[in-house]
Amino acid sequence: KEVVWAALERGALEPQPTIDAIARAFPEGLQLVAFLEHPVAAVRRAALAPATESGDPEALAHLQGLTDDPDTELAQAASTAVERVARTLPPLRFELLGGFDVARGSWRVGKAWERPVDARLVRFLLVNLDREVPEDLLFEALWPELSGSRARSSLQVAASRARRVLDPPGAERSVIESAGRRYRLALGERDVVDADPFRSAAEAGLAETGERRAPLLEHARSLWGGEPLPEERYSDWAAGYRERLVDRYTAVLAALVAVREDSGEHAHAAEVARELVDLDPVNEGGHRALITAYARAGRTGHALRQYLECRRALVEQLGVEPAEETSRLQARILAGEPV
Repeated sequence: KEVVWAALERGALEPQPTIDAIARAFPEGLQLVAFLEHPVAAVRRAALAPATESGDPEALAHLQGLTDDPDTELAQAASTAVERVARTLPPLRFELLGGFDVARGSWRVGKAWERPVDARLVRFLLVNLDREVPEDLLFEALWPELSGSRARSSLQVAASRARRVLDPPGAERSVIESAGRRYRLALGERDVVDADPFRSAAEAGLAETGERRAPLLEHARSLWGGEPLPEERYSDWAAGYRERLVDRYTAVLAALVAVREDSGEHAHAAEVARELVDLDPVNEGGHRALITAYARAGRTGHALRQYLECRRALVEQLGVEPAEETSRLQARILAGEPV
């Protein structure tokens, strides 16, 4: 970047073609944000549109300053862009499945949080989305070791820092609202939490009973990005939220195993059942489904080893033996009977 910057400053490269080439190479636009501070006005003008379309808050902050740029053409373009961005700013996307992150267009928060507790505050409000959360609950979850007054001060500071990350410059309202010592996450109409499309798809697939059941269940499965909020694996306040999502995914997998078995797709059923067992090693129904799928696919050895794996998990983790239904299944396989 430094070489291109210097070449543009010397006039060795033409601004518009150079910026266009960078935009084609990096269509997300994030690499062009720095060029909004280039000393050559023509470079700033060329970088204006692709940089601001990236959704990067730094680019949006630059945009406000460029409305007073000495270059009148650039100042006018920036003013027009401010009006356009207000209408077309990419929505926020909150990612909870497989790990927490927030994105807007091509821009991702990543490690931009000033303090880890700022991200935890947002996660807490996401778990309680569209509810007004009394500050006492936030104190208990995030600052249990502090007195009420110190916890309140910490909450206010964390909320302010989080707003600087989530709210675009010049926003008329904040994503994090507070009033009467209550806080809530107020998402826009186009903002999305990745767990919501998964949950909707899961409900649609589980409710379907006809020939569309399998593709709907597969669609829900494809939207599962992994463990919900793994960052809060040991937080009591996130436990119910995480468990409900995992339960939905477990139901989707179990239903999909049954559908694939009914259609004679034993190898596919075994693949899904293995995912179910990996998700919950003490899900005995998942083990039975996998044992059955292996047996029907002619993989008797795999089926019998899976029974041993099931028994070991139940004994070591729960202190119980497999249910009679599971033991009978093993006996039938040992006897060479169809299952």
